[in-house]
Amino acid sequence: MPGEKDPSAAQSVPESSTMESKVFNDPIHGHMEFHPILVKIIDTPQFQRLRYIKQLGGAYFVYPGASHNRFEHSLGVAHLAGRLVRSLKEKQPELGINDRDIVCVEIAGLCHDLGHGPFSHLFDGMFMPEARPGTAWKHEDMSIKMFDYIVNKLKNEGYDLEKELKELPEKEELKKLKKTEDDDLQFIKEMINGPVKKGEYKGRPSEKHFLYEIVANKRSGLDVDKFDYFARDSYHLGIKNSFDHNRYITFARVIKVGNEWQICTRDKEVENIYEMFHTRASLHRKAYQHKTNKIIEVMIKDAFLKADKYFMISKAIDNMEDYTQLTDGIFEKILHWRYEDTSSLKRNIIDDLSKAQEILQNINDPSKAQEIQQIIDDLSKAQEILQNINDLSKAQEILQNIIDPSKAQKIQQIINDPSKAQEIQQIINDLSKAQEILQNINGLFKAQEILQNVLSRKLYKHLGKTKMTDVEANNKTWGSEQVNRIAGEDKDDFGHFITKFDFGNKEENPIDKVYFYNKFENKKAFKIPSEQVSQFLLPKQFSEKWIYFYGKSSDGNTQVEEAFSEFCKQRNIPPDSSTN
Repeated sequence: MPGEKDPSAAQSVPESSTMESKVFNDPIHGHMEFHPILVKIIDTPQFQRLRYIKQLGGAYFVYPGASHNRFEHSLGVAHLAGRLVRSLKEKQPELGINDRDIVCVEIAGLCHDLGHGPFSHLFDGMFMPEARPGTAWKHEDMSIKMFDYIVNKLKNEGYDLEKELKELPEKEELKKLKKTEDDDLQFIKEMINGPVKKGEYKGRPSEKHFLYEIVANKRSGLDVDKFDYFARDSYHLGIKNSFDHNRYITFARVIKVGNEWQICTRDKEVENIYEMFHTRASLHRKAYQHKTNKIIEVMIKDAFLKADKYFMISKAIDNMEDYTQLTDGIFEKILHWRYEDTSSLKRNIIDDLSKAQEILQNINDPSKAQEIQQIIDDLSKAQEILQNINDLSKAQEILQNIIDPSKAQKIQQIINDPSKAQEIQQIINDLSKAQEILQNINGLFKAQEILQNVLSRKLYKHLGKTKMTDVEANNKTWGSEQVNRIAGEDKDDFGHFITKFDFGNKEENPIDKVYFYNKFENKKAFKIPSEQVSQFLLPKQFSEKWIYFYGKSSDGNTQVEEAFSEFCKQRNIPPDSSTN
């Protein structure tokens, strides 16, 4: 909790002879001390980039307190990861947890979000699927690429992170235990994004697989990533967080379940665990998938798509240096882009027009004089307008009239000199490219308008929502079919998004995957059936989907709204009358 004393803060951090540990004061966890190896990673541009990526994406436009970034969240996850693994080591020395394990777990917590794009989940969940359809991309994959990039870059600068890990204090002990085959870098990456092949972990032996549950728990969803963002997001949103992660850390123990070692907790903590999943669902309803937040994110996504070809936003994922520079700042770059930025483009187009004029004027064919003169006049007119133009849409229209395949053929028929014909064709090709660029610039103007509307709260109009049946939820095209049915020819001005609320384990009760122990027998793990849990804690179902409809005009579309009202009557639901 904010300001609460960290019981593990007094524990020493393994020392390094070449660097010093650093202490950060955090409003959620208090003072957080990090090992010199983590400090080395924190100081890289790839990690510092996280200062400029909002943790909650578009929610900042709805909740003015939600200004926190991925940077502080990543520090918090590293801190909690270290606390949990140290607590396990202290209580259960027989687990053989060593300093290498501790630092690797902390690094995984620190680096797990390196791959997030602008506005966090907006980028990978909304923008990328439309900008590059068919590309299997997720931010966890990019986190691995960014981590590898940091490791290689540090190595080129003379700092071998892998060697530093191997030289931690347990080096001799590891030799005696024949554990030097442990692959620390592989271990870190598996903690972030799971193994290359499901279930086949290579970074650590099976008796230490419980370590994979600390940062990103694929089994039950109980992990320090959630512990931090529940506490941090609630704090900044002004929403109560009823889950106490400190109690979980205090009561966590590793127990063998079947053939696997798992992190378990005390049986009396079952209510606290349910509170965690309730908190998750509550944050999704009140903030993460709040209707106005989602509409704003749809608008930002639409703006990014219109600006993509000019700013090459989606292509940044192909180059780590480009991605390092891609942050929420792209919003401001688009918003404040000015036409004057294209002066060099305009000058190049004018130069190409002048070259075409010169070549055409030097052709001595009286029979073609009138036809040639017409083409020259067109080029002159385009040149004059481009020199004085303030509206790129007009430039685009002019180029559209000039760049005509039939004219290119006529020119080549007129010119008997193949070298000049080739030069003219190249000029026409260049003008075609210029036309494409001008189209992209027109997209930029539209993107600017959308982003300005976000700032001035001229938002897409929320029309209403309805809960989806199981059949509808399982039909991936159902939402689009409804949009087409309701809007008809106006479907481009009408849209939808689907929100899913659950406890983190789809339709199932996530507690069914959590094992407990009691104080009288702390080496035996068991499950707590739902019948033994207070029914006040249990929802009737653990997952539901809602579909939201909106119109892209803040003023609305009478015809579409009437069609949507009819849709609502058919489903016996009231249209949403609330404002944004």
